[in-house]
Amino acid sequence: MIFTNDENLAKKAKHLTTQAKTDPFEYDHDEIGYNYRLVNILAAVGVAQIEQLPGFLKRKKEIDAFYRQSLENESLRFQQVGKHVEPNNWLHTMWVKEQRPMIEHLLKNGVQCRPFWVPMHQLQMFKDCQFITENQISHQVYQHCISIPSSTNLTDVQVEEVVRVVRGFSS
Repeated sequence: MIFTNDENLAKKAKHLTTQAKTDPFEYDHDEIGYNYRLVNILAAVGVAQIEQLPGFLKRKKEIDAFYRQSLENESLRFQQVGKHVEPNNWLHTMWVKEQRPMIEHLLKNGVQCRPFWVPMHQLQMFKDCQFITENQISHQVYQHCISIPSSTNLTDVQVEEVVRVVRGFSS
């Protein structure tokens, strides 16, 4: 679902989401397009979710602030947020010294978590693709970052439990 107040962007999006056809009758396409149109019921659900967005963002910000205040130390860090940046906190990811042992600890103690994304140049589907330089930063992020629960439906008690379990990790 796309929301915009830019008429040109709206036209471009509509063009691409209707398979980038240049003629309503002929199968002539001027770009790679997609069939990404929503049925009415799904669009209605999307609009209802957008109406709840301010509450979702507020809750995500609360969870982020609690995690940062409760957990950040020399062996566990969070991404720095710029002065004029307003993150949506969609995914809460922390940097730890020992990722795999921390993941095992969290899972063993009932806290869902995931390692961060595999760098694209290491994915099987791109193994034969050329890349300009190996990006050590992406590899380091992959080796040290873990995403922890941050759903808007988490209760304060559940967030506190995540903190308790993370604090209980000792390498």
